[in-house]
Amino acid sequence: MVLAQDIWDKAGGDELVYYVYSSTAPWSFANELVQQVVSDTSSVKLQAIDTINGKAKLAASLGSLVPATIYLKDLASQAIGANGAGWALNGTAYLLRPTAGSPCNLLPVRAAAAGKYQISPNIGSTVSGSVTLYVNGTKSGNINIGANARDSAALRSKVTVSLPAGLSVLRLDSPKGSSDILVKDVVVE
Repeated sequence: MVLAQDIWDKAGGDELVYYVYSSTAPWSFANELVQQVVSDTSSVKLQAIDTINGKAKLAASLGSLVPATIYLKDLASQAIGANGAGWALNGTAYLLRPTAGSPCNLLPVRAAAAGKYQISPNIGSTVSGSVTLYVNGTKSGNINIGANARDSAALRSKVTVSLPAGLSVLRLDSPKGSSDILVKDVVVE
C-alpha cells in the first residue's frame, strides 16, 4: 500500500483512498475471526496508513506560480490544447482557429495569495479578433486582439479577474477573428 501511495504521489495525486473498512486479511481493519466492535489498530492496513500519514507531503506542483509570463511550450506550464487546439509555428504556439468548432487552451495556475490579476495572451501573428477567458469554469470576459502595424506582435486587451489562493484553471476559448489566433504565452500580472 505504501508503494502504491508513493507512485500515486509522484504522478501528482493527492491522498489515494482505496481502503475498505472490512476485507479479508491482511488488509482489513478488524480480525474477522474475532467478532468485536473495536478495530484492530495493529492490522497491516492501519500500520500502512500510519506510515503514509507520517511521510512528508510533497509541495503542490500543479500550475505555474503567478504573477508570471507562462510560455505554453514549456512542459512545466502543463498547458493543454483541446478540441482541435494544436501546435503551430513549428511547435511554438497553440492554434486557435475560429472556424474549427470550439478549440481552447487550458492552463493551470497557482496564486500564492488571493487577489486581482490581469490576464492576457501574447499572440504570434498579426490578427484582429478575440478570445473568451474563463477562470475555474466561469466566464470572465473577452480579450480583444488588435494587430499592430509597426511589427508582427499583437496588441491585446487585459481582463482583470479575482483568483483565489491556490490552484485555478484558465481557459482561452471561443476564438473569433480575421484569421488563426496563435497563442505563444499567457501573461498573468
